[in-house]
Amino acid sequence: MNPAPQLDNIVLEQLGEKFPGPFSVINDWHRSGAETYSTDFLAGHDESHLIAKACVKFAPLETMKEWLERREVIREAGLATPVLHTVEGAVLVEEFIPFTISEAYQNPQTMDTQEKLKDSLNSTVQSIYKLGFNALSLHDIRSRGTDVVMIDFGSDLGTQSTPRSDALPKAISTKIFQQLLNCK
Repeated sequence: MNPAPQLDNIVLEQLGEKFPGPFSVINDWHRSGAETYSTDFLAGHDESHLIAKACVKFAPLETMKEWLERREVIREAGLATPVLHTVEGAVLVEEFIPFTISEAYQNPQTMDTQEKLKDSLNSTVQSIYKLGFNALSLHDIRSRGTDVVMIDFGSDLGTQSTPRSDALPKAISTKIFQQLLNCK
């Protein structure tokens, strides 16, 4: 039995108001993380690429609330997050962010874009650190091609402690860059 949820009528109705027209599934529901199932699809006549994420962790409603609160902390700090279209129970639907940060960095639109991505990634990593998050992994940082977008607000972000005023040590930030950008 597949535990993946279905997009219920309420979610489809909410999306249909924003994206009139047909919906076309790109990837069926699949396990996309330790805490989530997801499906991505094209919505409406303009074929906006969206992703639905369902929390499958114990106490999913409380967990979704926590994710949304953490997302807001990140967004209020000036970091990019996907456009959030709707939340219903333990399911959210947001803008699909097409590239891993490594893909965007290794295939830049211009050399200026590559430098901008590197600077933006540094700023993002430093901001997460200064916000007090003890990130376990930042492997889910993605990009629209010219920016850095946080897409995971679950346990990979780690617990949030007291905000910090110091910068992340250079050796650690260099190691993070190497891992995220798949380069030396």
